[in-house]
Amino acid sequence: MGEHDRLREARMLFQYATVKEFVEPVEEITGRTVRSFISGLDSQEGVAAEMFVFYPRGEERTSRGAKW
Repeated sequence: MGEHDRLREARMLFQYATVKEFVEPVEEITGRTVRSFISGLDSQEGVAAEMFVFYPRGEERTSRGAKW
């Protein structure tokens, strides 16, 4: 329908409203603390990416999932 901007906006709202649900399993699986969560979408190509940036080992601080 050509509504790519609306799709990206709706997806971004959902992704950031549920940050905790994305971050917690990643931290549990990796044993690391997530510093930052980045979500992106290319709706025209149907490609999505979620990126988790960890604190350096030994420098863990508040989890990104706890900030919501």
